[in-house]
Amino acid sequence: MNHFRVTIENPRIEVQLRERIAQLEEEVRQEREGRISRWREEQWLRQQLLEKEEEIRELRKEIESLTEDRNVCMAKAKDALAQKARLKALEQKLNRLESSNDRKRSREHCLEKDNQKLQKLNEEIAKSRKLMKDELREVHRFDGVKGYSTLTNKKVKSGRVEEAIKSLQHISGEGPSELFFGDVILKLSSTGKFRSKMSHTEGYTLYHKVGFSRASYSVMNNFLRQKGILSPFPSTRVVMQQKRVNASRDQFEVTSETSPTNPSKLVIVVQLKDVKKFLIEKLEALDRQGKLIFDVSTGRKLWLCIHGDKGGSHFKLCATIGNVEVPNSAYHIVPLGMFNDEENSENLACHLGNLITQINDLTELELLIGGNKEKIPVEQFLGGDLKFVYAAIGHMGAASNCPCQLCFVKKREKIGSYQVGAIKLRTEVDYSQDSLTGSNSVYENSSFMFHRVPLPNVIPPSFHIAMGLAQRYGFDPLLDKATELDNKSSTKIDGNKKKAMRTAKGLVTDIRKEQDKLACHLESFQILLEVLERFKNGSIHQSRTLQKPCSAQWCLFRDSAMEKSKSFRSVQLSCSSCSDVFHAACAGMWSLEDWSLFDSVDQDFDCLSCCGRSGTMIVDDANRLYGEMKEKLEQLKEDLEEAQDNYEQLMQAVGGKGAFREALEKCWSRLGADMSAWQQNFCGNHVMKLLKEDAIDEYTSLFPPSPTISHLKNFLKALGKIAQLCVPRSMSDEEMEELNEQIVKDLSIKTKK
Repeated sequence: MNHFRVTIENPRIEVQLRERIAQLEEEVRQEREGRISRWREEQWLRQQLLEKEEEIRELRKEIESLTEDRNVCMAKAKDALAQKARLKALEQKLNRLESSNDRKRSREHCLEKDNQKLQKLNEEIAKSRKLMKDELREVHRFDGVKGYSTLTNKKVKSGRVEEAIKSLQHISGEGPSELFFGDVILKLSSTGKFRSKMSHTEGYTLYHKVGFSRASYSVMNNFLRQKGILSPFPSTRVVMQQKRVNASRDQFEVTSETSPTNPSKLVIVVQLKDVKKFLIEKLEALDRQGKLIFDVSTGRKLWLCIHGDKGGSHFKLCATIGNVEVPNSAYHIVPLGMFNDEENSENLACHLGNLITQINDLTELELLIGGNKEKIPVEQFLGGDLKFVYAAIGHMGAASNCPCQLCFVKKREKIGSYQVGAIKLRTEVDYSQDSLTGSNSVYENSSFMFHRVPLPNVIPPSFHIAMGLAQRYGFDPLLDKATELDNKSSTKIDGNKKKAMRTAKGLVTDIRKEQDKLACHLESFQILLEVLERFKNGSIHQSRTLQKPCSAQWCLFRDSAMEKSKSFRSVQLSCSSCSDVFHAACAGMWSLEDWSLFDSVDQDFDCLSCCGRSGTMIVDDANRLYGEMKEKLEQLKEDLEEAQDNYEQLMQAVGGKGAFREALEKCWSRLGADMSAWQQNFCGNHVMKLLKEDAIDEYTSLFPPSPTISHLKNFLKALGKIAQLCVPRSMSDEEMEELNEQIVKDLSIKTKK
């Protein structure tokens, strides 16, 4: 700049020019320094590049060395694998050889056993041959012949039979020998040496058991005769003779008619034609045998008890004679009639109306007793099961409001309020008046079916009642006690098995539902955690279906993954503090309880921002809650297993699979009483076996001592004495007094219970 000298007259311009020149010089200097610094930086980078290239070359050499080492190791590994495979093949071959040796040894052992068996068989065959020779010698001897039954060899037996046939064939002469052999068999049968034909009674019994008709029976006999087969059955004529002797059509009438309660049903009715004649013949036969009794109880009267019962599909009506030693014997039962229809008063009157009329007209019988004709009055009684008795007198039955047919006691009256002799008894007048209005459990417009039976002669089935009491208040409580002792679960039965089962099953169902609901919620929660992590890292998957995001810092529904969440719905709430609108999930409503309350009531809540939560704090809170919910899910799984075990233990006890229940049933079976698998009760004979004092002591001793067992034991013993006094005869004064004492004792025991 010093090379130019310019003279400028204006000093202001000169100053400006000098400033501009200084400025340009400064820019030139800065540019020079910048270029120098960039050159130095380039030199440093070049040096760094050279160093990196050298480092890369060294790394490549190291990689090549490692590759060689790897190839060597892989070759060694292949060799080791090949050796291992060869070793495994050798081991398999060795195992095959060992198994083959074992099979050979077992075959050798079997062969040795077979050889021993063959030796024994040869010895037995030699003995058998010797014995056969001896028996053959005996067969051909004429004197001192050995008995056929003592022969043991099959060939010897067949040889003797063939010799007999040849001899008989020679005796029969020339021509067909079938007639001769048939006559021989018949002669053997008549002499008792061999049976070839049934007796008349056996043939008649088979005729009825198989269900033959006269035509089918004749066809069978004719078929055997045509085939030349000797029939073992008696002739049709003999069977018909037996039939007339055993079941005369003069006594019973068989008809078919339509059911009054079911018009589409055809009912077969069998009934006695002449009740009076049949009774006279039977009673006179009893008198001739010395079995007809007139004692202090009966006086000079005939006691006739009418019974009815339905078994299977048939209803039977019969009568028993009380003027004998054992009135309930089958030999003293008079069959009156039967039909295959329902047991009710309408069907009884329709099907057996003629029979009932004869019974109602039966006031006296003229009998030949001791060689003299005598008219004897008939005293009628009504017995049988309660259903039949109710139908016969017009009562509505055991389920009615006044269930007793003899008094006015109300249904479900507590036993503790009952007093012996303090009840009002029914009369025939009461039944007649109640039938006019249908009150006191009596059917409207009903009447006594058997007019000759006064109400005091309507006999309750005492033995059936004793059976019911024993089952209801004795055996069932024992079964319940055994079930209670066998119950190892935490659910108490308390006398109601169905309720206990429902409770235990309900607990299992509730826990399983809660577990399934929580597991489903955790699946949605896992999606929410993934979305929070993506918000934290700034890598969300933008949703295309979201209409408008909420005011939250992280609106979770902006991420498309939230569409897969079943638990977190895109419903919105307003913050009670800042009044901004948020999605419930974006505002921190994550737990299952929050959503259950959200569905039931309106909630006041504060958003996450108003609660001072943001950023990673939100993620930490969500992870902590997720962990707590997972722990709760594990606890629910444990609770479910425990509830299932509890239910299975309860079902085992209720199903009678426990030790006490099985021991009790085995003891009952040992005493001769088998419980019905379907009805879970006992028949009458079995009840009587279980009501013996020794039997009661035996099966109650299976239980640990307790007031309940002592109470049941005393009750069953008292009831057993009552059952023994339930006899079909007139009781003595001592027996009636004892019966009253036992009834009072039983009532007191049940009252204490």
